[in-house]
Amino acid sequence: MRRIVLLFIAGVATLGVIHVLLALVVPVSWGPAEKEVAIPRGASFQEITRRLKEAGVVRETMILRAAARFKGLDSRIRHGTYAFPARLSGLDVIEYLRQGKIIEQKVTIPEGFTSFQIADVLAEKKFFPREEFLRAVKDPVLIRDMGIPTDFPSLEGVLFPDTYSIPKGAAVEEVVQMLVDRYKRAWANLREKAKAQGLSEREFVTLASIIEKETGAESERVLVSAVFRNRLTRKIQLQSDPTVIYALILERRFGGNLTRRDLQYDSLYNTYKYPGLPPGPIANAGLKSLEAVLSPAKVDFLYFVSRNDGTHHFSKTLREHNAAVDRYQRRGEGRG
Repeated sequence: MRRIVLLFIAGVATLGVIHVLLALVVPVSWGPAEKEVAIPRGASFQEITRRLKEAGVVRETMILRAAARFKGLDSRIRHGTYAFPARLSGLDVIEYLRQGKIIEQKVTIPEGFTSFQIADVLAEKKFFPREEFLRAVKDPVLIRDMGIPTDFPSLEGVLFPDTYSIPKGAAVEEVVQMLVDRYKRAWANLREKAKAQGLSEREFVTLASIIEKETGAESERVLVSAVFRNRLTRKIQLQSDPTVIYALILERRFGGNLTRRDLQYDSLYNTYKYPGLPPGPIANAGLKSLEAVLSPAKVDFLYFVSRNDGTHHFSKTLREHNAAVDRYQRRGEGRG
């Protein structure tokens, strides 16, 4: 009888070992297809293993949880969408989770893009609808939570241009946070110098955004900065076309070409009608434009006009400027 009991116990133990091996070593699927599993932010490991089992990635949840707990992993899972290849064992799955191998997509935000253009890029990549991003950018609670001064009308200007790896299924707030965090790292290195020059964060970023939109030539940024800093000092209207274009974009009135009539459009963003800087940034400037705000060239220029080759002619007097306009813009309207 004792021998039978021992054999029974040995059999049960053997079955238990086999069960553990099946759960941790033998793959569930031998087919070629990957299986995607979304792990929500804050999900418990019990919830995670349930999702894995429902997706057919693992056989057994309790043993997987025990093995993960043994490895100290059960409370350190990165949220996101995972693509589990076929023929993964339970131990392989644990390793995938440990490495946080979520699906990510590279997205480049070019310098000078507005929040509207960024929304288009993210919508095209199918992260979330365009309007969802634009609502987040204007949300005063989100602006406060991001640590941006409340005198910013929106998050325009602090959505830093760069290349990002964005997780599949990321919430709009997560993506906004990524862009703002990258800006804040740049601002941290420039804050003290801006303060020493008497510029608030909003003024600094607003001026950088105008410089960014006025020239694509890196060598000209400090010259454009000098023009606008000189105009602000002398209380001369900035008369920047991009600020008018942004005013029209905000009201969905911009048709692609700026006209003389547009220059009369009544908006605080219209620097032909209102003195000083507009209420907030008109785009998202790159690092070179941010730096140019604080390092304007030591010149007396007050005007510039396009040469129609991507560069500009800079002038000290209105007479010189008008002559340059006549020279370079005979077939159109040249404005500085």
